[in-house]
Amino acid sequence: MNLQTIYDTYYDRMISYIRGKVNDPHLTEDICQDVFLKIQSDLDKLKDETKLEAWIFKIAKFTVIDFYRSKRFEPLPDVVKSDVQIEKNVAVAQGIDAIKTIIDTLPDKYARVLKLFKLKKLTAREIAAETGLSHSAVKSRILRGKAMLNEKLKACCDVQYSTDGSISDINCTDNYSRIIKQP
Repeated sequence: MNLQTIYDTYYDRMISYIRGKVNDPHLTEDICQDVFLKIQSDLDKLKDETKLEAWIFKIAKFTVIDFYRSKRFEPLPDVVKSDVQIEKNVAVAQGIDAIKTIIDTLPDKYARVLKLFKLKKLTAREIAAETGLSHSAVKSRILRGKAMLNEKLKACCDVQYSTDGSISDINCTDNYSRIIKQP
């Protein structure tokens, strides 16, 4: 991806993000330009374009932090310190996309049920009513589909689970491309 495309795609969101941290339109624009200069100078170092959004917002975060550090007499605002949530949201969105893609590689009878269960959050009874399958067939397909999904996730992604068993973080490895191309 070239800088112009990145600029066109992310400029408005970048301005909004920085404005929320700085609250001065002139400084916001200056910092935004600094961010895009850093992106331009380091763009060749980005190895995985699927992580572009997280990468550029990380650059923005540290550019804002550098701005406050350069002013030394002003304390770093709490909103900048607690900005980890934005990075998590981007990572979660990328993880959800990866899971959707991997579900699509499963046999159709499992993929369809898993999409309804995992992505649309339908119950097994609701899926049975929607698909015309029996309740026990839906439960069986959910279990088998989840097992297949977990195997593929283990093979291509580093998955972190929260205490309730849900996925809290997911980072896909080089094997991801190979897995999603399999029939």
